[in-house]
Amino acid sequence: LAFPFVLAVFIYRRLEITTECLEKKEEATNNVVTYCTRAVECFPLLSDYKRRQLYVDGLDEPVGAWNGANKAFNIVDLHNSFFPEWPVLMCICFWYLFYGQKVIL
Repeated sequence: LAFPFVLAVFIYRRLEITTECLEKKEEATNNVVTYCTRAVECFPLLSDYKRRQLYVDGLDEPVGAWNGANKAFNIVDLHNSFFPEWPVLMCICFWYLFYGQKVIL
């Protein structure tokens, strides 16, 4: 009965940061896609004026922003996925320590 309550409190407390990190990751993904789409649409112009390398070098900023947002989201997601295991482990440890002694005695 306590586990669903603990999990609900955890979800309530982590909802904001999880949503924030996911939105930043999606925004960064959209920026990378937009940049690449513009490159494909403007390829003849970039090729004619020999500006391909400048455009490729400009990709570093959106990809770097995406990498940072993805890393932040993965950290939050990792913490969110491991939390439910800890209360279960604590309950099992408590059960063994408290009720295990009654079996022995």
